[in-house]
Amino acid sequence: MPELEPKTPEQQLVFPEDEVIANFHNLSPELLITTGEAARQQAQDLLAGVRPGEDGPVEGEPGVLYALRKSSAVLGAELGEVGIVYDLVSATHPDRAVRDAATAQQEKNQVFSDGTFVDPKFIDPTKDDESKKQYDRAAAVHTAFAAIDPTILTDPRVRQVYDQCAPLLMQPEQGESQAAAEALAGLRKDLRTAQTSFSNNNSKVTTLEMSAADFGRLPADLQSELLAVEQDGSYAVQLSEAALNAILERAPRDARHDAWVKYYGLGGNGEAQDQLIQKMADLRLSIAKAEGKNTWTELQIEGLTLDAPAKVIEFYEGVKDEIVADYGRLIAKIKPVLEAEGLEGPVEEWDIPRGLRLLAEQSYNASKTTYSFDKVTSGLWNVYQGMFNVTAVDATNQVAWAPGVHAYKIYNNQPDGTVNTTDQSALATIICDPYSREGKRNGGATYGLRYWEQETSLSSTQQSIRLPMAATVTNFTAPGADGKAAKMTTQEVKTHSHETFGHGMNNAFAQPYWSGVAFDKLPFDIIEVWSQTFEYLPDDPKVALMLADEGIPDDVKRDFLQTQDTLRGDVRAFKRMRLLRGMAFDLAMHNSDKPNVTAALQEVAPLSEPVSADGHWIRKLPHLANGYAGRYGTYLYDDGMAYDIARWMQANNYSQNVGQIIREAMELGGTEDGARKLFAVVTRARATTSVGTIAMNDGTTSA
Repeated sequence: MPELEPKTPEQQLVFPEDEVIANFHNLSPELLITTGEAARQQAQDLLAGVRPGEDGPVEGEPGVLYALRKSSAVLGAELGEVGIVYDLVSATHPDRAVRDAATAQQEKNQVFSDGTFVDPKFIDPTKDDESKKQYDRAAAVHTAFAAIDPTILTDPRVRQVYDQCAPLLMQPEQGESQAAAEALAGLRKDLRTAQTSFSNNNSKVTTLEMSAADFGRLPADLQSELLAVEQDGSYAVQLSEAALNAILERAPRDARHDAWVKYYGLGGNGEAQDQLIQKMADLRLSIAKAEGKNTWTELQIEGLTLDAPAKVIEFYEGVKDEIVADYGRLIAKIKPVLEAEGLEGPVEEWDIPRGLRLLAEQSYNASKTTYSFDKVTSGLWNVYQGMFNVTAVDATNQVAWAPGVHAYKIYNNQPDGTVNTTDQSALATIICDPYSREGKRNGGATYGLRYWEQETSLSSTQQSIRLPMAATVTNFTAPGADGKAAKMTTQEVKTHSHETFGHGMNNAFAQPYWSGVAFDKLPFDIIEVWSQTFEYLPDDPKVALMLADEGIPDDVKRDFLQTQDTLRGDVRAFKRMRLLRGMAFDLAMHNSDKPNVTAALQEVAPLSEPVSADGHWIRKLPHLANGYAGRYGTYLYDDGMAYDIARWMQANNYSQNVGQIIREAMELGGTEDGARKLFAVVTRARATTSVGTIAMNDGTTSA
């Protein structure tokens, strides 16, 4: 791999996300507009400044590639989307006007990107000389973004393509290529509009109306946790995801049913959401056809580990029977305990969380084992700091944009185990926005705001480093008006570990691969391995007890340690069925040339047996509205690897040796070496712990 030496850059770049983040506590629509315009102007200047035959500021790197790479960075690109910091503002900021301004700037960045990076398949290079030039330009753009391996830069043919592209880079598209590009851009814009509407529907506050008598039948501790307003002898309960989970675990059956239907029926607007799902699938199919593919799934999985619909379906069929059988055993196990509580008839999906809770109560006193955000976060940091030999320092006052937002700056420890909180030891910043509030986007997500990047200053004698920064967003129940922390469900504890300590730490550990830039993204269908690995961490009973609130009686601790392994198998059976059903629905909608919501739900329904079919939950499945559509099976594919790595970590007591092996794989990130390293970790985990659960694709086992 050639060493690429930094040169003096022609200009010092200003990244808009830095200014937005620095002013998150005091954002205005005007600031967002200013930063967006500055980003697009910088991108245009970078592209217009390319000259044939010239390297960029990094010796050995074509100026075209540098311009494309940096213009992508200033536009805030990640996973094919642009304006990620604006998307974060849209998802989280309390002020509606600020959220709307952020959405507008993200859309303008996307339009700029769509108009600049045109797919060469829309251009016939044999038509005339101008078409040939346009084709070379588009081909060079695509080649540049594909050139993650620096060795490709030594190929004179590649350099020739870059040089042909350079004087054409900012010339507008013309003729047929322009019409095709504009048509595709229109489809993508319509899809983004539908996705935004879908997400906005998910984020609307749904209210469950309860009579005073029904509210009074709720457990007293649950009453105190719910955001409920008394009006004329009844109660209006705000149904956040956290509130729903608490009700499903601890409320009487009629309240569970009402909350389920209200939440997943979007307060009576469920049919409108179904129509949006249908519209998104239709638009995706049109885009796939324009891109020369038969289905959206075929387009989305191109270049992945499971790189053809047939391989995805083969994997699905290979795991389906096992998951269905495990799920059937779970239902048979929880039905008697639910019947003892008064259940008559079949188990419904809204009964399962309650059944799992009752199994826990039978095994140990679950009500005595509670979790609070601050204690859980502190405990998880203890595990990660020890395993990865880092220290997390509170940095909340630098970035908080709403009450409850936390931030942590991560540092490498010194050889003697101490920490030196200087920039030389700094790794990354992780922001955590944990609590539900009005206007906040539903669900959980991690936003990679920036990655490791090194810039040579104008003097060429100093280098500045832009450290990675990620923001994790969840919707846990916020502390009450008295400031008392709300209790977290066990699933929320796992979600926190998944987002903040899985995706967040993956972002933190990504190191520069070449040209001073970190490519931390794994191939998309193994992108959830590390996050799901750490999601399983709280399943370790010793870790779970460390995360729990103080004051657990010794007999409860003993029973918990003795039974938790069995209980986590029950929870996993429920989780994997949800993943299987999501994958089946995704395939039915996106691997079809005639997608139909009703038909897809009917196809998925048999998987739920013996539980009666209920499709409401699909309406709130956010990953079917974003980049996971067409490749939702990623979660299920990664689950088997993640489960085995987590068991291996547990067997080795989260040692620094194990942490170093995992960290090395994370640092290699999205390179081919990173993927090979990940598969090697999985192979080692399975060989040393004998816990193989789902076989990897044959093409990866020898990696």
